[in-house]
Amino acid sequence: MAAAKPSLAPAPRIGPVEAYELLESGKAVAIDVRPTDLFAAGHIPGAWSIPIRQLGAAISRLPPDKKLIFY
Repeated sequence: MAAAKPSLAPAPRIGPVEAYELLESGKAVAIDVRPTDLFAAGHIPGAWSIPIRQLGAAISRLPPDKKLIFY
């Protein structure tokens, strides 16, 4: 019997205005999950680069006291 895959609840979606307000207020951190070459080509100021394939290993580094905005 195969092991059950963990599941995540769907994350709420927010619009650009709400994202901007959360980031500007310091209540959130933007996490750019694209490959590093795309991050280097341009990203949201202050965003963290954590490519999607590395996200699992980086979970412990994410700030527990802030909202996380993944893009």
